[in-house]
Amino acid sequence: MSDLIKLSLDGPIATLELNRPEKLNALNREMLDALIAALDRIETDPDLRVLVLTGAGPKSFCVGADILEWSQLPPLQMWKIWIREGHRIMGQISQLAIPVIASLNGFTLGGGLELALTADIRIAADHVMLGAPETKLGIIPGWGGTQRLKQVVGTARAKQMIFTGDSISADQAMAWNLVNEVVPAAELGRHTRALAETIAANAPVAVQASKALLDADGSSHDGPLLEGLAGALTSFTEDAKAGVAAFKTKSTVKVKFQGQ
Repeated sequence: MSDLIKLSLDGPIATLELNRPEKLNALNREMLDALIAALDRIETDPDLRVLVLTGAGPKSFCVGADILEWSQLPPLQMWKIWIREGHRIMGQISQLAIPVIASLNGFTLGGGLELALTADIRIAADHVMLGAPETKLGIIPGWGGTQRLKQVVGTARAKQMIFTGDSISADQAMAWNLVNEVVPAAELGRHTRALAETIAANAPVAVQASKALLDADGSSHDGPLLEGLAGALTSFTEDAKAGVAAFKTKSTVKVKFQGQ
């Protein structure tokens, strides 16, 4: 795997770090290939329960695709390498069974914002700026940003961000529900880790079933049906038996869920 993407596994928690701080973690072709390999590794590890996405250095989470690299490609190569591969990566992250936390340590712009939008939870350092500046370059968000952004902040605010290309502060992003929490930069790593550990300590089958249900289309009849099926499934797991038994006996010992 490329040194530009660092995958670290610590018990049930995986961390994917974009490691190109001198370029504000702009994504190049090497990084796209490495992300695909890392995600394939994560998907096949049954012991993982949470994924954390972050960027190296104090300045940037990710400022999107490397303009100097993609702008030199002919249209067909642009589509094959950047558009298709980028969509594959964003889709793969958003469809992971395990919860994904984006720990935003700096600029979160363009494709970086699209990457953050694939996460289930976004935690931002208080100095972070977020934006979709593509229209200032004569292009549009090309990795699912138009769709995911409006799902998170609503169509009107998504239009404002994309039409203007202007960035917003972390505090404004929280007011718009674009991020879940804003914390001091010095506390971002600790806070993200604590959240990941809290999620990882819960029954993984129940957490992953809940994620699938929350991501389902609530406007259809599938949501209630899937909820009933998932409720029945999780009720008969060994984790559920252990959790109910601990509740009944008022045990003060924290249950160690096994994912069974």
